[in-house]
Amino acid sequence: MEITTLITKYDINNKPVYAKILYKPNEKNLFAITIYEDNNSWSGEFSHELAKKNRERVIETEEVYNENVMKVLSKHTDTDYSFDLTLHADDNNAATFSWKKKLRSGALVHGSVVVHRDEVPVSKDSILDILILENLELKSKLKSVNLKNEELSQDLDKCVESLEKATELKEASEEILYGKFVQLLNSKKRRIKLLEDNISKYSKLN
Repeated sequence: MEITTLITKYDINNKPVYAKILYKPNEKNLFAITIYEDNNSWSGEFSHELAKKNRERVIETEEVYNENVMKVLSKHTDTDYSFDLTLHADDNNAATFSWKKKLRSGALVHGSVVVHRDEVPVSKDSILDILILENLELKSKLKSVNLKNEELSQDLDKCVESLEKATELKEASEEILYGKFVQLLNSKKRRIKLLEDNISKYSKLN
């Protein structure tokens, strides 16, 4: 399965919080997440077992739930959802990151994952490294697309040129055929005229 890295920004308690989500489903987990908050970083994994508990609560199939999770976490500007990072009362080195669907009567937790404070905080510079790499990949893809477009344009020019030559050849062939047809028609007319003249002479002799 294709590995996808998402870089997102959430508004939590009126503060920007960044997250890096590595979507790499395996036998145990659906994705891994690192959250950057102030000078701290928090890391955790969203297991299939946890996903099952959450999707049963919101009544979604496994396929639909997994797809919705990635949509929600990547579309951080979606106003239908809110995001929260709550420290555990009994452990300051653990927190729960959750995303909730807003309802008229409140909010429904669509999913949550426990994250732990990294002993050595992961620098936000790692996000820049990912974005720079993505930018280079996009530039490479753009270059490839431009080259492909150039090849297609050249092929199109060749096709147009071939079509023009074919049209010219067709017109020339039609002119030749028409000329031969006129010649044949004139020849038949002359033969008919000659035949008529001979018949006329023969009639006069008799």
